[in-house]
Amino acid sequence: MKGDDLKESLEILRRRYNLELAALTLGENGCLVNTKNERIYLQGHKIEVADTIGAGDSFTAGLLVGLLKKKPLRRAITIANDLAAQVASKPGGTPLIEFNQNHFSS
Repeated sequence: MKGDDLKESLEILRRRYNLELAALTLGENGCLVNTKNERIYLQGHKIEVADTIGAGDSFTAGLLVGLLKKKPLRRAITIANDLAAQVASKPGGTPLIEFNQNHFSS
């Protein structure tokens, strides 16, 4: 995608394919999420990375669960970012993590 920066490229992608939401994970640098009405950048967490396998899938899962639970977009992204950081801080693609229902409240 051509664009002056990642934010613009993500918006071009969202529009080209008529997507309700487009997300771009940036590893330790956080993520970008665009909808028709919102463009949100969220910083990443400073963690000691053990393994990045599974972090992107965890981000997607956290984002979807947050949205399905009718959380505001920024809260859903925060859940996704937190979950991905937890997974990346452990070895293996499907590690056991401390992530409970409290993450989905408020």
